[in-house]
Amino acid sequence: MSAFSREFLETTSSWSEVLAAVFATLAAFSGIAYLLSTRPLRKIEARENTILEEKRATAQKEAAEAQLALKQYVDLIAARAEPRGLDLQKFLEHLKGKPRGTADIWYKPEDAEAYLFAGQIGRWLGTGVNGDGAGWNVSKPKPIPLGGDSTIPSELKYGGSSGLTVRGNKPAREFGENTAIGALMEALLWGRRGGGVMVFIGDNTLPDDHFIIIVGQQQ
Repeated sequence: MSAFSREFLETTSSWSEVLAAVFATLAAFSGIAYLLSTRPLRKIEARENTILEEKRATAQKEAAEAQLALKQYVDLIAARAEPRGLDLQKFLEHLKGKPRGTADIWYKPEDAEAYLFAGQIGRWLGTGVNGDGAGWNVSKPKPIPLGGDSTIPSELKYGGSSGLTVRGNKPAREFGENTAIGALMEALLWGRRGGGVMVFIGDNTLPDDHFIIIVGQQQ
């Protein structure tokens, strides 16, 4: 005869079913609770990942901009270290077929680099050798005249303190137009190597289409 009565076994079986149902319900609620609790965490993680990606992209952009700025600075220093000169193709291209004028060329005294650059401008702006220049009437380069009795240094008096100065009796609005001054300024602007400062100074004592190109110290 069994140690447990039939009624006990049936009761135990019923309670087992009840407990199984309870545990199943608890498991279901636990799963739901897990999903509900982890959903905000996933949103927070996604937002944090987005912020991290944005910060990483910003840092990469700033690093690239810094590298570009450094390269431009290095290129600028390198360009200033090299003597100035002309890109002959560009220089002559801006003068070809344009009105011509007369130019005197002055350079900073005792400055070998300014002297050589002034000589190159005179050679190619003038008739050149065997007619290969732009055909302007150009005088031989000479040092910037002394200031005489003036207490102002000659470079400041005539505008030679800039890297490259053009004096002329023409308004600035004619730059870029089909004029001698327009052709000259564009040729010097786009056809020179080495960069530096270039300015124009109005001088009503000069005849029309007569200019003074002053090559100062390299900037």
